[in-house]
Amino acid sequence: MRIPTLRLETKERPRINSAYLPNNNFGEPRSMSLNTLMYWVKRTPECIGVVKRIVNDVFTDVEFNAVDTKSLIGRPPKDRKQIREDEAYDFWKSNHGDDVLEETGVDWACTGDGYLWKGSMANKLKQEEYDNLVRHYGSNAKKALFSDEDFNKVSEIRILPSTMTTIDHDSEYIKGFIQKSKSDPGKDRRFSPNDIIHGKFLGIDGSVYGLSPMESSWIAIKTINAIQDYGYNYFANGAKMDRAWLVTGSTSTDTMDKLQEDLQSYKQVTNARGDIVIETTAGDIKVVNLNEIGEEMEFRKLAINAVGRLAFAFNMPADTLSPILGADIKGTAMGSDIEDSGYNKNIRRAQGYWASLLNSQLFIPHFGVEMCFLNEDMQSKISEMQYLAQSWTHVQNLFKCKVPVNDEYIIKMLNIPRKYLQEGKIDRKAMDIQSLPSPDQQMGPNQKKYADTKKKQQEPQAKRP
Repeated sequence: MRIPTLRLETKERPRINSAYLPNNNFGEPRSMSLNTLMYWVKRTPECIGVVKRIVNDVFTDVEFNAVDTKSLIGRPPKDRKQIREDEAYDFWKSNHGDDVLEETGVDWACTGDGYLWKGSMANKLKQEEYDNLVRHYGSNAKKALFSDEDFNKVSEIRILPSTMTTIDHDSEYIKGFIQKSKSDPGKDRRFSPNDIIHGKFLGIDGSVYGLSPMESSWIAIKTINAIQDYGYNYFANGAKMDRAWLVTGSTSTDTMDKLQEDLQSYKQVTNARGDIVIETTAGDIKVVNLNEIGEEMEFRKLAINAVGRLAFAFNMPADTLSPILGADIKGTAMGSDIEDSGYNKNIRRAQGYWASLLNSQLFIPHFGVEMCFLNEDMQSKISEMQYLAQSWTHVQNLFKCKVPVNDEYIIKMLNIPRKYLQEGKIDRKAMDIQSLPSPDQQMGPNQKKYADTKKKQQEPQAKRP
């Protein structure tokens, strides 16, 4: 009996979560002003430290590996993969790719969105200028100006600042990216979705924009700045009154002379503070401190809470805050390892996310290569070596027990990059576990001599009935 196949036909698709329909001049509005957010982020050292740590961990050095593509007519050169990789490296270096990507990453972490513009030689020239060049040089315009470079191939990348960018859509598809000019509002620029690589820090609620933990930590950021401003203003305002002198009783000559001596000893050149003298009707001089700074005024616990909330929003380990919070951060070795592993997992996911964006929209279609980030931190290298040691033992045990696994599984277990593999199969006999040495073979000469002496001493006891 033949089961009929069902074909799913859909006439509708999910809509973008928006209560506003953009147009060609104004894109989707943001939930808050990014200019205001960036102003407070730039004046908060804790925010800069968090962003710099994340960007340095995510956007490390890159490497390119050629991928298999459809062969063109004719016999391709043997070193075509090396040619592709060299072209990708040249493109990345000529455009200062590390710096551009790092700057895009700062926008991505601060505002929730990172925009990377990719352009070709054709995008650099206006249509009229190109037509004039064609008329002047004829059909050899491209060759005369750009040698043998592909005229439509991506040749440049630049950051598109997120504080200047809004997204235009028709409630179902993204139609373009609008860059609002701050100096000349009449000269806005519009980019096609194919020209922009858009990365979201956190996609949430079906919005076209990403969400940054900076926006979620808005109150914490304002609190940190309010505490810092309060402390700064206390010391900056040197003319404020910080001590009152109460002169009680009749103002005799001796009393006033004593007061003058106290004031002269207190008021020094380096102590730019003011005081006030209050005359009452008793018989002594009393000193009352005003606006004395203490633990309550420092608001240390509140500052610790605000900084901790900011770091927690980015899933950063608590031990990274110790330079700021000092002894107030207390953790265990096990807790620190768990936090580090979770943070490193988020970093690897972010690297995979950006590598996927860049490969699918830039490097594979235009250069025929895949880009990947290199793990450079020592902790990752140590973890990798520990994994390789354990996986090697596991693979040897599989061969010893003759478990029917193919070479693909072994290569994956040993985490060997494919660019280092050569043709052939794994020699399983060469990887068999050798028999362990006997205890006598494991002993050194002194240990063996001591064991023989001990054995002779125990022989009379063994012969007893």
